[in-house]
Amino acid sequence: MKQMPARLFKVFETPVAIWGANLSDENREFLNDYDCNYFQEISQLLYDALKNDKLENERRNALLISLRQTYLNSIESFFAFLFASIQSPDCIFGWLLKYQTKDLKALVQSINNGKSVFNKYEIELSSWDVLYSKVFPTKLFDNDSLMLKEKELKAIKIFANEFLDEVVSSEYNSIKHGVRCKQNSISKMLVKDIEIIGSEYGSEFIKLKRLEDKNNQKNNANYCYTKIYSHWNPQSMYARIQIIAVLQHNLRNYLLRFGISGQVSLEYLILDSEVYSDAFERKSGDIIKMSFFQGFELNADYQILTNEEIKKWTDENFKTMG
Repeated sequence: MKQMPARLFKVFETPVAIWGANLSDENREFLNDYDCNYFQEISQLLYDALKNDKLENERRNALLISLRQTYLNSIESFFAFLFASIQSPDCIFGWLLKYQTKDLKALVQSINNGKSVFNKYEIELSSWDVLYSKVFPTKLFDNDSLMLKEKELKAIKIFANEFLDEVVSSEYNSIKHGVRCKQNSISKMLVKDIEIIGSEYGSEFIKLKRLEDKNNQKNNANYCYTKIYSHWNPQSMYARIQIIAVLQHNLRNYLLRFGISGQVSLEYLILDSEVYSDAFERKSGDIIKMSFFQGFELNADYQILTNEEIKKWTDENFKTMG
């Protein structure tokens, strides 16, 4: 019996097989239709709307949080597309449908730590430099390609560190799930008697922290909370989204030209130096994170509740209806 063709790959370290009759055509169609400018277009609409001086505060705040979400979403989408290109270039759509955030973070962390990851190019891939040289076509450019590589590599490394940042991840999740994040800014605040200068723009959200259990109870259900202020600049985020669009565009066209269809007449974009300056070199590029404990101070000899005590109390005080 003739077997149906399949594409075999790994999502981080998990083996996957995708079966189908026309996988090459499907992959090519997916790449041709992949919208590298999606986040750039969304951010353009938001950024242009923010220029209206007559905006009500509520609408302005919603636009700012939406721009922040667009930026953080674009970082995740970029790394997902990048590692799909590394681990499954002949079935990009399959990898993207199977990955989870934990897989993506593990891959980014591995490269940050100099640990090689599975790839279909059969190379020792343990650094951003090696990864970049493999899938980004700087060799097609002129003598400025070395400077371009340095700038794009720096951008990728900054995006990687931000993607792995636990505070940023909490902020991103707070925006995505239930709009638990709001636009807020603090121009100045004292942290341990040190004055910290904030910014005009930022977000405020709450992060839970599991309380220490002196009895080492498994899955301890006791938490306290921390209120976090993450300060950022819309101009910087807008510029960074444009950089991500350029990287995704060039990566997609590399795959179409060399890895998939053999096409040769594809356009590659060159990073704009002004955009790069807005993103990383001007004062507007500063992103500050500040957090402080909000709640009550627990006594040094506190005794938390056991999970059984919590369950008993909720069962007794909130009877199930029906």
